[in-house]
Amino acid sequence: MVWGPCLRGCFVAALVLAAPAVAAAKLAPISGKLSKPGYTVIALAANGQGSSARALHGSFDLRPPAGRVTLQLRAPNGLYAGPVVIRSDQKGARAIVGVRAGARLGRITLNVRRGYATVIRRVPKRWVDTTRWARAKKGVPIGAGNFGLVRSTPPRVSPPGDLDADGVPDRLDVDINGNRILNNVDRSALRRARVAQTESQFFIGSQLDVPLWDTVNADAATANGAAIDRALSSWDTLVLGILPGSPQLDCGGAPDPNSLQGWLGGLGYCTRGGTGQVQLGPPGSPYQPFPACCDPDGNGFGTLLNNALNHPPPPGVFFFKPNATTGQIGTGDVLIQRVTNSGVITATAALLPYIFATVPALASYSDGQGNSVTVNYPVAGPPATGPGTPGNPFPVAAAGNGEVALKLTFWRPQRRPIPTERGAWTDIGKLGYGASVQSVGAASPNLPCPPSAFSTTDPNLSAPQALAQFGQTAGGLMDLAPDQPADPANTITYTLNLTRCLAALGLRWTTGESAIVHFGAATDAIAGAPASQTGGPIVFERRR
Repeated sequence: MVWGPCLRGCFVAALVLAAPAVAAAKLAPISGKLSKPGYTVIALAANGQGSSARALHGSFDLRPPAGRVTLQLRAPNGLYAGPVVIRSDQKGARAIVGVRAGARLGRITLNVRRGYATVIRRVPKRWVDTTRWARAKKGVPIGAGNFGLVRSTPPRVSPPGDLDADGVPDRLDVDINGNRILNNVDRSALRRARVAQTESQFFIGSQLDVPLWDTVNADAATANGAAIDRALSSWDTLVLGILPGSPQLDCGGAPDPNSLQGWLGGLGYCTRGGTGQVQLGPPGSPYQPFPACCDPDGNGFGTLLNNALNHPPPPGVFFFKPNATTGQIGTGDVLIQRVTNSGVITATAALLPYIFATVPALASYSDGQGNSVTVNYPVAGPPATGPGTPGNPFPVAAAGNGEVALKLTFWRPQRRPIPTERGAWTDIGKLGYGASVQSVGAASPNLPCPPSAFSTTDPNLSAPQALAQFGQTAGGLMDLAPDQPADPANTITYTLNLTRCLAALGLRWTTGESAIVHFGAATDAIAGAPASQTGGPIVFERRR
């Protein structure tokens, strides 16, 4: 896990997949006509390789990356719009989604509400791949409309590229093994084994690091959607793993025919004229608009540049600020990296599983020595004058053994619900929780506390353990609870012994000194994908 602020600084080496053996240029194109214009059609092979075509007026003609593929749709607004169903069995319990190179599909009707499309006329057998199938209800894949968050046990022999046979391919499925646990917090052996086979270098992570005076949480009584959106748009950062070959980022939409610089549709945080920004220089450098900063050929797609501060090896990692609200960014956004090689464009798609809309918020703490505080939100600032900020640290004292041990209660961070989930906000479960010391007195270690500094009696938390990520071992506790509708009663409680933490780091904390502790929650870094993390610093002053 990563517990400290790591914007533009955290990365992890990702897996590299071999290029497909058969070049797309040698395969006959697949054609059809959608019932609605403006969609992007993605031909997806079992190994995640793809090609795409924008059906501006409904018709499309694209060369697949392999002889057998499924067709996936991205809506004009950039959201995943589901699979194309080629046919179904008589009972409607199995949908066929496989198609072969050269297929002429004719008219395809979109069902926008239910999240899928279907071919109208019967497709000849020579163009159908029946090995790519999905469990269905009345001919509709069960993963349609919910981004794959559906109960579906993997069959004995899974269709290529779709472990749980829900109709949503692994590359675009938020839950590839059908256990209703999102991929980036699912620690099952099956999930890990599958990802090790199919994950590409193109990953998407979410990092939300917020100061205490801007902390909002849906479980805090004073929080509302406007406050959450304001904090999110101010502090959220996305991190993308870059594919080899100087890829361009395709976020959907199309040039405005009535404006040379305008852009219609797509994901507004990474399309021309949108809200996205990128910092290409050292800290303090001005932010530049993306993709305008990085679009030398003027096609509206920005080139991804390695701008991580710790200089990961090429092709590297790309950090940028979406400056977007929860209505503008979230689960289901489809981003495509386009790599051109010898005139052939390979399109690798990735689906944003979710973004942290809020941070874990401190509800209360007690040092067992008479200092006990229930935090009232919003906290005043800036300037930093509210309780727990640098101008007004929380008071703490040592016990008779000379140790400062804080019993801390947090509300979990939230995200917007995925279709089929209840409530306006979802408390995110199964994250790892930990802490790092940014500074104490004049020292600035910015290092994580070890497992020995943590303890808990909360039945929702694991025993303290070592969690290895990003080249360092951090102590922390795993949340055992699943995602659930937001509720102020959904809290976690653990004790952090700051004296033991500092001793492990070779530091001491004397009376009168302040310590800045960064409390965070993070997903797993599984098979090359980075941890998404959220949190923020809180300041304590030792009074005795």
